[in-house]
Amino acid sequence: MTSKERNDRWYAENKVASNRRRVLTRIANKTVPTLKGMIKYNITMDDMNRVRYENGLPWLFSEAQMTQERALVKEGKGGTRQYTQAPPRPPTPPPAPTPPPAPTPPPAPKVFNLSELKRCIERDHPTDQPKNKGAYAASTIKRNAIEPGQAMEWWADIIEKHLGIDVNINENTDVSEWLHANAQRIADLAPQLTYLDFPQQNADMRLNMAVKQKVTRIMGAFRYFPRWGKYMRDTYPETVDILSRVGEQARKKESDELYNAQEKRVAKPWGPSRLQAFEASENARPKAKDALNKHYDYIILQMWASVEGFPLRDQMGDVRIVKSKKDVAAKKNAHIQYNVDTGDEEPVHDYYVLNEKQFIWRSHKTRAYTDDVIQKAPAGVHGAILISLRNHPREWLIAKLDDTKQPYGKGIGAFLKQPHVLGMGVNDARHAYITWWMNQKKRSNKAQKAKAACMMTGKQDFSEYEWRLPDAEDAEQ
Repeated sequence: MTSKERNDRWYAENKVASNRRRVLTRIANKTVPTLKGMIKYNITMDDMNRVRYENGLPWLFSEAQMTQERALVKEGKGGTRQYTQAPPRPPTPPPAPTPPPAPTPPPAPKVFNLSELKRCIERDHPTDQPKNKGAYAASTIKRNAIEPGQAMEWWADIIEKHLGIDVNINENTDVSEWLHANAQRIADLAPQLTYLDFPQQNADMRLNMAVKQKVTRIMGAFRYFPRWGKYMRDTYPETVDILSRVGEQARKKESDELYNAQEKRVAKPWGPSRLQAFEASENARPKAKDALNKHYDYIILQMWASVEGFPLRDQMGDVRIVKSKKDVAAKKNAHIQYNVDTGDEEPVHDYYVLNEKQFIWRSHKTRAYTDDVIQKAPAGVHGAILISLRNHPREWLIAKLDDTKQPYGKGIGAFLKQPHVLGMGVNDARHAYITWWMNQKKRSNKAQKAKAACMMTGKQDFSEYEWRLPDAEDAEQ
């Protein structure tokens, strides 16, 4: 469409309104319209007189006055009171426009129960994480909406267990009042809690971290539902201060607790386990005609146990094989990407790019602040993938055996735990590898950050993965 066509189309759609504005502009310049023109463009006597008043012109109340004024205008004498017949009543200015009402602030919650809290958090939860860490996943928002209520129910059980006071919280309880009534009890009980208060945990758990989480999950609701957070700070500031102090005191004890926990935990020996798995994979190197599961076993072990490999997260079952980087979907945010064929939104998944011989990891849990992690395929892995594709063409690196059009998903830990493989699951393998790697030689902070990034974890979490070496750990390089 040309510029002229666009202008013609706009004028056809807005012709009447445009001409009406022109007539009102002429009235402001002392022109007096005809009754026919006023009717055609829906201009009333009040409309005309309002414009005349705003421009210092006398009002006109009849067709006769309009005719007289029109003639005076032609003679160059119109628009002044001395040439116009006096109006039968003194002109009064039009009423001043009524100012719009001030926006009414949202009312403070009255009886605000657990179900309303969950619903409001899901509705008002921020979409972006702080410090430019990307967007919140839908699953994270759902979890953040559920956990505050679960934490309050847990504290209600603890108060009844230790103090014998029934402070039951249910779907009809006002959570603001409940917190105000029980914040000091929570503060008094927090230092007294033991492992027996967390029966779902084991004896190696970090007690202060668990206590802190039970408080910060409540405090998190103030941030995820800002209106409630403001209401609590304005109405019950002492309650917010008490809960903040409980969380801070538990946090200060975490560093010593972490050190003691790491000293007690012994990592499994990585060197012998890795060597056993690597030799097993080499001895059972598959041929193109072999069953698909044999190709899977070899590729996984080469990724995890070869000299260049290391324990990944449990995500090899969600890797799509593509020819080049142009086949890799563009991302909307850390959790959503656009389908290459349809453009529809879909959850992110990982890629192996054949032309580049590299993996693109984007579905790991630290993706919000580490973004995509690029990994060059360890020696032998690229060739193994090509061999497996000859007799078993497929879209996914590890696909379901009964339906190769579907990704395998999570679950390779069961394979790795077998005694003849690694003899340990995903989490134990990562602890073992990091403990082994950190003890091969002194590692700089820069090297630790780089290793943490390629293993798709945060620097703090990476440090916590290091446990105590087993007594017979080897020093393999």
